[in-house]
Amino acid sequence: MKKLMTVTSVLIIFSALMSACNLKPTTPTPLGPDQISTIAKATVDALTTQMAPPPATATPLPTEAPTATATLLVPTLDLTVPTLSLSTSTPIPLPTSLSVAGCNQISKIEDITIPDNSLVKAKTTFVKTWRIYNGGTCTWNSAYNANFVSGDTLAGDVSINLKEVVPPGGSTLVSVNLTAPAEDGTYKQYWNLTDAENKPFGFSGGGLYYVVFKVGTTATTTSGYVISTSASDTNGSRGTVITVDGNIDISGIGTTKVVVKYLFRIDGTKCSPATTIAFTADGSQAVSAQCTIANSLSDGNHTLELYISEPHGANNVSYGTLAIP
Repeated sequence: MKKLMTVTSVLIIFSALMSACNLKPTTPTPLGPDQISTIAKATVDALTTQMAPPPATATPLPTEAPTATATLLVPTLDLTVPTLSLSTSTPIPLPTSLSVAGCNQISKIEDITIPDNSLVKAKTTFVKTWRIYNGGTCTWNSAYNANFVSGDTLAGDVSINLKEVVPPGGSTLVSVNLTAPAEDGTYKQYWNLTDAENKPFGFSGGGLYYVVFKVGTTATTTSGYVISTSASDTNGSRGTVITVDGNIDISGIGTTKVVVKYLFRIDGTKCSPATTIAFTADGSQAVSAQCTIANSLSDGNHTLELYISEPHGANNVSYGTLAIP
């Protein structure tokens, strides 16, 4: 209703304006319904356009702030290789020809006579005995030798053959005859073993075994005397009793009577009763005893030992070979 009244008002105003423009009144041409509708519509459209609010202007979005780029600080590494300063050492000379590693080597040594730093009277002949253990994988035999290598030169043995077969893990006694010098002092000799091809060996890594003793013009051994022994080679059968022989030498007793107790052993096991022999002066005496050969012994060669049990500290051992066919 409100819209119709507005259109009618517009038409009245329009007519009035038209009348004012003509000084001479004219007869108006009557309008048909379709013309009136067309004029009204055009007028309404024009007013609508004028009255319409201006189009909204799009507000530009704020520009996205640039993303800050993280700066990764990589530490500077000092890759300078340090210079190593190695101390200079004097190389240890080794034999130029050695047995195959692991085949021949000594695992352990025991002093049987003349312990380290024993006192020995000047110019006295004595026997140094070691028990040497086979720590390798090869069997030793009589083609193997014990040899003087270096140290003080003494009168006496410089090389001897082993007396028996020594399997891996076994042991043997090695005895050498030496004579103490006339001058006081400490003396030392180094020894090794050589195989059937004369290649030297010792402890693992090439170490040697040795004898070291002291000489004094009034010195004696710890027993008060120097006693040497030797056992003779012999044959026998298991379960039998045989006579075994040896020799005992003594020096340094002066005019004192000395009683020596001895016995025989096979591979370290006693086979004869202990027996005594008296010395009233320096010298040598032959000894013998009855030795029982155990049934448990195998065929082949065994070590026959002449062992001194008294005086205490002498404990000299020498050996021969007992062969069981």
